[in-house]
Amino acid sequence: MMRGILCDSYGWPRSLELRDIPEPQLRPGQLLVEVQAAGVNFADTLVMSGEYQEKLDLPFIPGAELCGTVIEVADDVSGFMVGDRIICQVPSGAYAEIAAVDARTAIKIPKSMSAEEAAGFYIAYGTAYCGLLHRGRFQKGESVLITGAAGGVGRAAVDLAVALGANVIAVAGGVSRQEDLLRLGASAVFDSDPSQLRQKIMEATDGKGIDIVLDMVGGGVTRESLRCLKFEGRLLLIGFATGSAASLPSNHLLVKNVDVCGFYWGPYQSRFPLETRESFEQLFAFYEQGRLHPKPGLVLPINKINEAYVALNKRKHSGKIILEIKK
Repeated sequence: MMRGILCDSYGWPRSLELRDIPEPQLRPGQLLVEVQAAGVNFADTLVMSGEYQEKLDLPFIPGAELCGTVIEVADDVSGFMVGDRIICQVPSGAYAEIAAVDARTAIKIPKSMSAEEAAGFYIAYGTAYCGLLHRGRFQKGESVLITGAAGGVGRAAVDLAVALGANVIAVAGGVSRQEDLLRLGASAVFDSDPSQLRQKIMEATDGKGIDIVLDMVGGGVTRESLRCLKFEGRLLLIGFATGSAASLPSNHLLVKNVDVCGFYWGPYQSRFPLETRESFEQLFAFYEQGRLHPKPGLVLPINKINEAYVALNKRKHSGKIILEIKK
């Protein structure tokens, strides 16, 4: 038996508690991992409510990303050995002491990276990298507007865009979170009031506008961000923190030749495994050069999981919230 969180019915909000649950059995193609830490994501609440697009069979162990140490390798798996430290995105199972993970999606991490840094790295920095470079077609020197910039993905996007040589403007609330983004290298940070957002962005760019928008917010922020795009600018829709998707005026897209595309990181690891692995090789190279700063916003032990989700809902921390599973 092991300790972990078990979701045996759908519904959110809910109270979560540690239980004794059976350990997973190793299957072909898998690694058995002793979990050190796990990332907390808004999508977890949708999964537990039964509203996520990929509905899981009950009961299940929640948690979608983890950092841990390999303790057993299936006979048909190569490239890994017991003792390897890895990160991984999983359909479920991160909130427990041991997880069985698909070896194809596991990535070895640098020795210098802490478990707390690594546990929130996979989804946030994977989304930022593939969003900016694969879907956004970013070129060095371009301007990038990042909304919802104090969240896990948003902060990672600011961090990476600065490392890639972008002029970054961020949208986030809260003085301490805005100061954190400025320390990362954002040239300007504004709150998300749509009534003033366009004016502030245009002033900050000397009237030139933005090349790429990475939007995590939706609603009026998306519409105002669209109005700030340059000719042939790119708008990436990554999330809807406001709870509502924006209705975009098609005439604005037409007259500026704007590209609008959705970006969902989830399928990349299975559809483009080679590209995913190459992306992380580059990201880890940046990390070891000191060009990336994946600082967690809050670290809590697994027995305080309910506090973690309260903090996630309040949105007062900059960056990922991390749960310690095993020290």
